[in-house]
Amino acid sequence: MPTATRVDIMYLDSAIIVKLAVAEPDSEFYMTLVDGRTDLVVSALSFPGCRSALARKADSGEITQNEYTEACEVINEMLSGYSGITVADVDNDTLDFSSTVIERCRGKIALRTLDAIHIATCMKISAQPLATNDKIMRKAAEVLQIALAPLPQ
Repeated sequence: MPTATRVDIMYLDSAIIVKLAVAEPDSEFYMTLVDGRTDLVVSALSFPGCRSALARKADSGEITQNEYTEACEVINEMLSGYSGITVADVDNDTLDFSSTVIERCRGKIALRTLDAIHIATCMKISAQPLATNDKIMRKAAEVLQIALAPLPQ
């Protein structure tokens, strides 16, 4: 897998995309973080990942059905390729590399499957920093020496 690091590409995990579409306590921070950037990359996993997160929010009453519908539309628009966000495919090479990512983290962090695929995608395209607020993904990024975007204060 790649060893070169491109610091001009920021990888966003699905949770960050949701924060850009739904008002959450740290949404403004992440909006500022990505404002004006045209070098953002997400995994194709973000389509179902975001929909799942939004469905949980709607089903729990955290957002209304109208907010769910609007957020789904906003995310579909963001991931359509016209907003400066590129969607990286999840191909067999990425899936194979995700197993290597899991092995490299083994004994240090119990990396979940989808997180491993996100990190493998990030590494495969040599994107840094990784924007995530997920503690497990952040720990894995540290183990794998992937630069991390800052967290809200």
